[in-house]
Amino acid sequence: MIAIWSRLFTVAFVLFTGGNVIAQTVPYPTKPVRMIVAFAAGSGPDIVARLISQNASTSLGQPLLVDNRPGANGLLALEAAAKAAPDGYTIAFADVGHLSINPSLYARLPYDPDRDFAPVTIAYATPFYVFVNSKSPYRSLADLIAAAKASPNTLTHGSAGNGSLTHIFMEQLKQKLEIPINHVPFKSGPQMAAALLSGDVDSAVTGMAAVRGMVDQGRIRPLAVTSGKRSSSFPNIPAVSETKGAEGFDSSTWVAFIAPSNTDAGIINRLNTELVKAVNAPEVRAKLLAQSFEPWGTSPEYLRARMRDDRNVYSRIVKATGARLD
Repeated sequence: MIAIWSRLFTVAFVLFTGGNVIAQTVPYPTKPVRMIVAFAAGSGPDIVARLISQNASTSLGQPLLVDNRPGANGLLALEAAAKAAPDGYTIAFADVGHLSINPSLYARLPYDPDRDFAPVTIAYATPFYVFVNSKSPYRSLADLIAAAKASPNTLTHGSAGNGSLTHIFMEQLKQKLEIPINHVPFKSGPQMAAALLSGDVDSAVTGMAAVRGMVDQGRIRPLAVTSGKRSSSFPNIPAVSETKGAEGFDSSTWVAFIAPSNTDAGIINRLNTELVKAVNAPEVRAKLLAQSFEPWGTSPEYLRARMRDDRNVYSRIVKATGARLD
């Protein structure tokens, strides 16, 4: 009789709570997880996403399947992620531009970073570098600044396009140091790099991974790194903050995992645990550091705060440039 009443009570409780007891006891994940990557296959972030997913798949017990959705400055990928079911079987891999800069570049976005996403973790951060052609007379950032101020608005800096990270990061540096240098936008990062090689532009700001081969070949020269201190991967390159007037300058791009909003907190915690563990696995860390990527692995709360803080910083920079993408 006691057993019968116990079963009846359990059934009644489950019905009363809308089945939450059952939901809480179902293991996660029970099928593959789709990872929408807002970058082209073979790009630096895509390679990292696959590296992390391979490691995390083992501990999750299910594969993380990469779904590349490049283009439109991340709008295609982020819109797809925002519309996905919040069941833990879709996550996305996006950067500071998609989550903290796009709201200032577009009057209307097909997603809202705060409303539509549940932060999981920042996977890694990477600083940008100020580059010049190897034949350039400028041996330091101070040299470039002095030349620009001696002949205002005659020197040029290239970018991968209006509103691109390569544009925004250089504008941030220009505002900090009041550098009178002209912006020349190109249609892509490779076009920008080609212009730097040919001498069509005097300087450019981009990630080391994008031009590592040219650096190793001695064809372009890094003058400074935008992080607050020197990179452990390239300790001989000075930090921008070492230049007079740029004390305290610290700017890096970061790439993070997010999920659709309203994803169960238990699932977010499980994803955070496994992805942070994967990011900090020795073999993953070694490969990231070799490309000047700094492994992070943060809490969801830190990522949410960083998204908002960086949005405040970059909104002022974007406003000053007048850059718009719609």
